[in-house]
Amino acid sequence: MKPQSVKHITDRNSLSDLYSSLFTGRDVFLKSDGVNIKVNFIKFSNGRIYLDIPVENYDVKRTAIYTRNMEEVAYSHIIPTGMEDKYYVFETEGSQIFFAPRKEQRIQIDAAPGKKTVISQLISNFVIKESLMQNQSRVDWLRHEIASGITEKYDYIKVFFLGDKNIDARMSILMDDRESIFVPDINSAKQGNDNETDPALYMQNIYHLENELAEKNLVSEISVPLMYKMMMPFGYIQANRRYPLTEEDLFKLKRLGLAYSESISRDNSLFSPSGDTITISDLSSGGLGIIFREKSIAKHFREDALVIFTAYLPDSTHASILCRVSNITLSGNWYRVGCRIENIDSEGETNYRKFLQSE
Repeated sequence: MKPQSVKHITDRNSLSDLYSSLFTGRDVFLKSDGVNIKVNFIKFSNGRIYLDIPVENYDVKRTAIYTRNMEEVAYSHIIPTGMEDKYYVFETEGSQIFFAPRKEQRIQIDAAPGKKTVISQLISNFVIKESLMQNQSRVDWLRHEIASGITEKYDYIKVFFLGDKNIDARMSILMDDRESIFVPDINSAKQGNDNETDPALYMQNIYHLENELAEKNLVSEISVPLMYKMMMPFGYIQANRRYPLTEEDLFKLKRLGLAYSESISRDNSLFSPSGDTITISDLSSGGLGIIFREKSIAKHFREDALVIFTAYLPDSTHASILCRVSNITLSGNWYRVGCRIENIDSEGETNYRKFLQSE
């Protein structure tokens, strides 16, 4: 099957063959409110799917099941119809098979003595957001303090923190890129250098969505991220002018952003990482998996959320790692969280690479 190809199956006889060969007796997972639950695929009979779902009082709703076979994933949308004996019964409109090769080989971690590999000091972007919202007086003080520290004259200044509003275009961009937004002049048609933001993207995703920029005749912008441990954005400093901004302006605002990022990251009233110790089950250069049984730990994870933690490796080495949560799976009494590595601190990256090479 070609990488971009998707095979759709709706014929009942073909579906019967598919479920018999790919689902029965295999690891099958049910999509459920951000957690993928491992279920027992009992049978496909008379156009219906029978599942044994090992969750007490499971809230049945329209969802999907999937399973992996080598480099292919079979995926079916299912609609609940009721129960028969102890099994949940679903109908399906069909199934899809698509090509989804694993990006890289994961190394399974040996649990033998001397091989303990865990993470701790974990905090996620949504926990930071909730903390900032609950400490509004402290945040307002910081906002005033930062704005007062900008000595250059700008026509518009804003200091934004996660939680100031639900949807913010700049914050979304900074969360993904973690790089400053720098638009020296919207009237310049071309992007000048690597430091500059694509003016077309800026106009589409920010400028045309904020009427006050045009109303105030603002033609340039710099927005630098405020980052927890210099890796996870939790706000930004925005400055605009009615005339072009320069590289020197960018340098000064970046330096200010770095200084406040470092000082605010030490504020225990705003940032309180979890002290839980969680076992690393497998890892690679681009990602890792962690496992735990405690339901209380699961609250720290949501699909697509950013999380930052310290990974404690053998030989008393460690690494501060920023990850994006790819998936959360519940299998029996065990949770497994798969994470894609977004960034590692410089010293920690050396330790992490050495550990991978030693396995």
